[in-house]
Amino acid sequence: MRHRKQRLHPLYIFLEFATTLRNFSVAIIYFIVLKFNVDSGFYIFMRYFLYIYLILNFIYIIIRWLTTSYILNEDYIQMNFGIISRQRRNIPLIQIQNIQQQTTAVLRPFNVTSVILETGSVNKNASIKLNVISKQQADLITNTIGRSQSGTPIEINKLERMDNENLQTKRTVHFTTTKKDIIKASFTSLQFLVLIPILVSMYFRVNELYNIEAQVDHWIANLLMSWIFIIISASLLVIVSIIFGIVMTYFKYGKFIVSSDSKHIFIQKGVFNEKVFTIKKHHVQAIKIEQSLIKRLLGIAEVKLVTAGEIDKEENTFSSLYPYLPIQKAYLLIQELTPNFTVVHTMERLPKTALWMNLLRIPWFGIIFTILLFILNIDLWWSAVIFILAYGGRFLQYLNTGYIINGEILQFKSGTFSKNVFITRREKIIEVRLKRSWLQKQFKIATLKTVNRSKPVHHEMIEDIPWKFGESFIKWFEKRPVKIVKSNSK
Repeated sequence: MRHRKQRLHPLYIFLEFATTLRNFSVAIIYFIVLKFNVDSGFYIFMRYFLYIYLILNFIYIIIRWLTTSYILNEDYIQMNFGIISRQRRNIPLIQIQNIQQQTTAVLRPFNVTSVILETGSVNKNASIKLNVISKQQADLITNTIGRSQSGTPIEINKLERMDNENLQTKRTVHFTTTKKDIIKASFTSLQFLVLIPILVSMYFRVNELYNIEAQVDHWIANLLMSWIFIIISASLLVIVSIIFGIVMTYFKYGKFIVSSDSKHIFIQKGVFNEKVFTIKKHHVQAIKIEQSLIKRLLGIAEVKLVTAGEIDKEENTFSSLYPYLPIQKAYLLIQELTPNFTVVHTMERLPKTALWMNLLRIPWFGIIFTILLFILNIDLWWSAVIFILAYGGRFLQYLNTGYIINGEILQFKSGTFSKNVFITRREKIIEVRLKRSWLQKQFKIATLKTVNRSKPVHHEMIEDIPWKFGESFIKWFEKRPVKIVKSNSK
């Protein structure tokens, strides 16, 4: 069946031209607005240069829009682009790993969105980006890919006649942010402190233009003369900072929804700029549970998915199942979304020889810091503080490190004041390395490294595990029913 070519939405032309205007905004304001009446030859030349460039750029954008198209098939998506040198790319739908959909505040009133289709390839053409398309087309692409990968494809002309509710598979909502979650996230992320540097930066910028330093100094001097004014001003600053932090957190994490169907995980967030990330469940390579010191004290955690596709580089939290989950809710989400990944709460601890090995490692930072104190003729007791913190941290690291193999599951735990748990399955590991130094060999311990498929590949390491466990891990890994790459250095 012949399928109709689709173009990007015409709004693409104006958005691209708006980007050009933004990039040249300083030159436009200076030469065309501020210096419009200057008759100097240089200024006249720059004005006409900008006029000609902007006109040619607008024509180029229109031609690029006219020569860019895509065709959606039941089995593949075809991209056609290029003005002088025409190019065509055919990507089978089965190879698409993740789908990212972003609807900015500018796009929302026009009912259009942007879609990125990620494949498992590592080359520069690993993804297809459809910058501005209608939401109807975006839903059609998403659902066509889902049905193709689930083995239930439908002809495109039939899909186009179906409404979106009938197209979508049944989704289960596992988590959505509440007011309590937003407030807790605001205080945990310390967003309320952001207002202070913003105010300071605004003061210096305004002072450069209008020289308000004298007036501000006079106002502060009058303020400090009264304790009542000090208390009222400090209270107002605290209240405004808290409200500012809550509002900023709401803009960032408001409407955060984690849902799933039988094949996919959907992560949606954003109040003004809406983003939707679709991950195939069997493309999840590993799971990381991360807790900073503050999060450990508050009993919350962040669950991150290591996937085979490429995560948005500008939004590295996109693979996160919300950064401020109550720890029990985090465990429940992992069980519901990825039942093949099981969290084991009791793990094997490192042997005592690992502690001695860690204590024997040279504390280079403390040594360099002590030398600097000596050179600068500063009291050396600061050096004692550094060494106490260094060796105390090593002891905590020993206590917080664990490992276990539970059937097909490999799980590591590490951290000093923070806590990180790494969970993966045997078939998801593509490379392992077991090695030990001369000193580790004397203590019969080793360092274990694993590699999971991702973009870039994900490396994980645990130090000072028993050598016997390392050997048993290699045997366990060799039983996976795929080709492996391993290194065993004694």
